[in-house]
Amino acid sequence: MISTRLNTLLTIQKKQITTNLYGEQIVEYIEHIKIYASKEYLKEEVKYISNNNHSIFYTKFRIRYNDTINTNMRLKHKDKHYDIKQIENISNKNRELFLYASETLSNV
Repeated sequence: MISTRLNTLLTIQKKQITTNLYGEQIVEYIEHIKIYASKEYLKEEVKYISNNNHSIFYTKFRIRYNDTINTNMRLKHKDKHYDIKQIENISNKNRELFLYASETLSNV
């Protein structure tokens, strides 16, 4: 892996579920770590659900190995949030990871 290709700063956020005074569960994302990654767009998928247009953008991020990342977390890049769908340990050498993520945009 060439480190100069890791030119995109990502914030990895983990999910935290708390309960308010009324017993309702509130999902919040808190910052876990900041890392550098390379970003590659994979594809776009458009779905029509109940007269709504949903565009799903699939993106692959390449990062240095980190064993604290899981699929319950999400990525933040600038003002966009990506849900981690799959994590791939490249060649099982614990040197780098591929994070496959999706971003969903809804248009009414």
